[in-house]
Amino acid sequence: MPSVYRPRRPRASPLWQLVHRCWSDFEAGYEKRHRPIHGPLRHDAIAVVRQFHRCGDLAAGFTRLQCPDCGHERLLAFTCKTRHFCPSCHQRKVRQTGDWIARVLCFEVPHRQFVFTMPKPLRGIFRKRRKLLDHLFTTAIASLRGWMRARLELPEGQLAAVQTFGDYLIRSLFEQEQGNGGEDGATPT
Repeated sequence: MPSVYRPRRPRASPLWQLVHRCWSDFEAGYEKRHRPIHGPLRHDAIAVVRQFHRCGDLAAGFTRLQCPDCGHERLLAFTCKTRHFCPSCHQRKVRQTGDWIARVLCFEVPHRQFVFTMPKPLRGIFRKRRKLLDHLFTTAIASLRGWMRARLELPEGQLAAVQTFGDYLIRSLFEQEQGNGGEDGATPT
């Protein structure tokens, strides 16, 4: 049986509603409440939130689909295509990327996964000084490469990525909605 198209309803999601209600207050109060601890609010983060806010909205653009057999038409709203913030668009991109990695990059040989995490006391430093994150990332990869060559005698090959965006912003918006990010400068721990 063919699958039935079910249009997304992004405005019904709790995340969309939270961003819709709280983003302008969050953005207006960021300098006073959050910048001293977390550094400047990056322009790319602001752009991602604005794109997310228009995701799936017919007023922001759409394409018209028509069934060649019966002529029935349906409007399909454009998506934001952002990663790490919009759950729907991120999931689609994760699946596409994972499929591409499996089909194109990875040979049928054993694989290993390594995850490096940042100790909490250092996270604020890297949040404020983003250029240092690039240096840390390349150093970690070089260290891992050297260890693999020396200990495991494995051929060269690696896929690496940095994930940083989303968790703080969503938590801050939620706390603002709950009244915990008030004028006293309270920030999440």
